[in-house]
Amino acid sequence: MLRAIHLMTSGLSGEEGLALVEAALGAIAGVARVAAVASIGLVSVMYDDAKATVAQILRALRRAGFQPTLATNSGTSRALPAV
Repeated sequence: MLRAIHLMTSGLSGEEGLALVEAALGAIAGVARVAAVASIGLVSVMYDDAKATVAQILRALRRAGFQPTLATNSGTSRALPAV
């Protein structure tokens, strides 16, 4: 089933940062779509939960040099556990 996760990331800026995020997450089997907005540090990922996990997504972002936090509806973020 397709699911979505919305993350805030620090250090996301410019085309290079966007390309890095898209490449890191796009390499995960089961990731269907990645959308990133550098100006606010938002990364949205659509993924098939039968093929990809949130842990894989978080690890890929951390390996790419970003510190993801869970985006909330109120515009704040919540720290995620290390995986």
